[in-house]
Amino acid sequence: MTNVQPGNPGTNGAGIGYDEAASPQNPHNLRGDYGAPDFDRRHVFTSVWAYQLPFFLHSDSIFRREVLSGWGTSGLAVAESGFALNPAVSVSDVGLATHPNLVGPANSTGSGKPGTGTTFINPNAFQSPAFGYFGNASPGVVRGPKDVTFNVAADKNFPITEKVIAKLRVEAFNVFNHPNTIVNSTWSGASGGTFGQVIGSGDQRMMEFSGRLSF
Repeated sequence: MTNVQPGNPGTNGAGIGYDEAASPQNPHNLRGDYGAPDFDRRHVFTSVWAYQLPFFLHSDSIFRREVLSGWGTSGLAVAESGFALNPAVSVSDVGLATHPNLVGPANSTGSGKPGTGTTFINPNAFQSPAFGYFGNASPGVVRGPKDVTFNVAADKNFPITEKVIAKLRVEAFNVFNHPNTIVNSTWSGASGGTFGQVIGSGDQRMMEFSGRLSF
């Protein structure tokens, strides 16, 4: 997790920039909206594998040799650090301000997992800007929870005749059902709302089966 102090946009080690498609909080101070873009991740690990299972290839049992042997497996594992979040403010009497003020370490000690009873972002690290002023919490001053996903597949060819082959494939996405979570980054006061809490999750485990007949 990354803690960034006020007035240091982009010191989280990621590239900084300005989203020209977004409306600036203060058109006379575009640097106040400089920071890591919301799709930025600091660390991304990706692994791909494919393996042909060697079991039962020479078994004396016709069932084992024809049904259990010859399966191929493949998969994709992705582990990513959290997205850069853009803190927003939703309280009365802030004028044209769209960001809160950052006054302390933004990340809490919460795990970001649903059901833990803790917040992932520390609400006490933010304050409402005074009326007529703009907030200094630039994009990317806080990072969301990490994402971990494992996708796996298994397939096998079943020869029916010399020219006819049936193929069975089984796929599982997010096979371990890891709860990749979504955090509320709209600040509505230190003691109100669900700021910093998990408010949703990504896709749960999904499985699909397919068959193909080649002739």
